[in-house]
Amino acid sequence: MAEDAGQMRVAAGRLEFKSPVLLASGCASFGEPFEDFFKLTEVGALITKAITREPRAGNEPVRICETPGGMLNAIGLHNPGVEEFATELLPKLREAGVTVIVNVAGHSEDDYIQVLRRLRDEPGIYGFELNLSCPNVDGGMMFATDPVLFGRICEKARAVTELWLIPKLSPAAGELAPYAQIADGAGMDGVTVSNTHPAMALDWRTGRSRLSRPSGGLSGPAVKPLTLYNVWQVAQTVPELPILASGGCSEACDVIEFVRAGALAVQLGTILFHDPLRPRRIHEELPALIAECGASTLNELRGRIG
Repeated sequence: MAEDAGQMRVAAGRLEFKSPVLLASGCASFGEPFEDFFKLTEVGALITKAITREPRAGNEPVRICETPGGMLNAIGLHNPGVEEFATELLPKLREAGVTVIVNVAGHSEDDYIQVLRRLRDEPGIYGFELNLSCPNVDGGMMFATDPVLFGRICEKARAVTELWLIPKLSPAAGELAPYAQIADGAGMDGVTVSNTHPAMALDWRTGRSRLSRPSGGLSGPAVKPLTLYNVWQVAQTVPELPILASGGCSEACDVIEFVRAGALAVQLGTILFHDPLRPRRIHEELPALIAECGASTLNELRGRIG
């Protein structure tokens, strides 16, 4: 990957990344699928698969299907649980020097708090992304679409740890700016905009869902304009709150679009299934694009739109 630390480094509030390219939760697992393609230390951060209090088997297959311009997933928070993550998986990432943000999920406030308490003192964790909006598990939208519950869990999480806390907002909540304001008031270090969009795909012959569940979460290029709008809206409302854009990024020029809309950094997700070398390509192409925009660093472009 191209090396220009100053040009690629992005920072706002307490968040700082040496690269604006982050690996989105779930799509990069715990980094192991990409060990033969690039060094995980070269991206801004690895956001882990969702970690829950107890191990989860996830939903029954079929859990992924392609759609025009995107992908539907209904994984169902499949993960080994917090204890195995802490004792078996995290040490390997720590030893490799990876910037780790742990995605935390649960079914109750106590689930989140217990995971945070177990991990808050573990070396090698930079922060937590609070997965409050999983559209492919029963009850998975509860915290993301109720402003009272959303604010309360943010406040409780803040009381548990001083590490970065970044709630993942949901498009199912409608306008996201009010939730970003709540997050800011609760002392969150940023927000992820946003999670997958609730959606479905049918087999026209049988009328059955193409997933094991009636619906799942839509991601990929098809949602990019929606994510871009939500990022811009949140940035206009809470300009001091750092935003991690997630949804539809696949090219270096997409990164610049999201940053211009107000994002600090951009998570790559669905594109990794199609091209695991894409982070490398984006890193190689970004410096020339930044210069073409008349800037010396990517950070200079944040929020700059015509």
